[in-house]
Amino acid sequence: MTLLRSPSDTPRGVASRRQLQWFDIALLLGALGVIGVLISWWNVFSRRLIGENLQLQEQVAVMPPEQALERAKRLELMIVGESAVLASMLVALVVGLWLVAQERQRRTQQMARLLQFTGHEFKTPVAGLKALLEALKAGKVPADAQARLLDHGLHACDSLEHLTDSMLVLQRSRAIDPRALGQQDAMSLVLNIVDHRRTAHVGEEVRIGDLESCLVRADRDAVRVVLENLFDNARKYGGAKTTVTSVAEGERLRISIADSGRGFLPRDAERLFEVERASSGEGVTHGSGLGLHLSRQLARAMGGDLVAESEGPGKGAAFHLWLTRVPEVRST
Repeated sequence: MTLLRSPSDTPRGVASRRQLQWFDIALLLGALGVIGVLISWWNVFSRRLIGENLQLQEQVAVMPPEQALERAKRLELMIVGESAVLASMLVALVVGLWLVAQERQRRTQQMARLLQFTGHEFKTPVAGLKALLEALKAGKVPADAQARLLDHGLHACDSLEHLTDSMLVLQRSRAIDPRALGQQDAMSLVLNIVDHRRTAHVGEEVRIGDLESCLVRADRDAVRVVLENLFDNARKYGGAKTTVTSVAEGERLRISIADSGRGFLPRDAERLFEVERASSGEGVTHGSGLGLHLSRQLARAMGGDLVAESEGPGKGAAFHLWLTRVPEVRST
């Protein structure tokens, strides 16, 4: 039995966590440093202001009124100007810290929701597997129904495996710089996934259309998880027949998985990627949407994107994975 290890326990995960900790410390020290500089500056400025004010009081008795008035106005202008600069810097610092705090809060809430719905997605198949094993142990499953129920159990295991892969790869991908991704052969990526699907899912028909032969910047495991999730989604809601194609468009490559299933309303395309999407009539499927949500996050972590397209209910759907192409080196 292979034990899955959290990416946070791997060298890459530990390094990523340490980077975040050092970033927090550096941010706090930077903010304290700026505040210290501003306080020191205001201390020096106020001392100089007091000195100039005392000097002006001593000179005003022997100074012509016009000259005294002019110097007083210059002093007032200096006070207003430097006070405005100080106030602006303090406001900018506070706003910057507030924006950082808001971003951290948003990420924390997003992670909490993700964990909540991940737990829900795990609970349902685990409960089904437990009930199946208990029934088999008690001898309550008829012989003619065992094969069918075991197939359901294996399907539940596949769902758990894909969900676990998605979470682990997503966690790892957050520490990856899209510019530092390796070069992968796009056609090889697609063909390997299709071969695996044909072997692991008997009866699922995957037709290979035109495939572009080029290099893309991508994480192999992330692409595998995204395509597996898209094929699973097509099998669940689009029937057993799917078509996979790829085409180069400018600096990007589009890998498309299309089906002829139930489809969805065009206005609901973005909602398919939301966690805890709710049914709003024909064309929008039930479920938490966690698989598609994770797939889009993985695609964007690689510098690409994942979008959905359909002409309407009953007219099928297509999901397009966008990846960045590696520029071709032309020999002279």
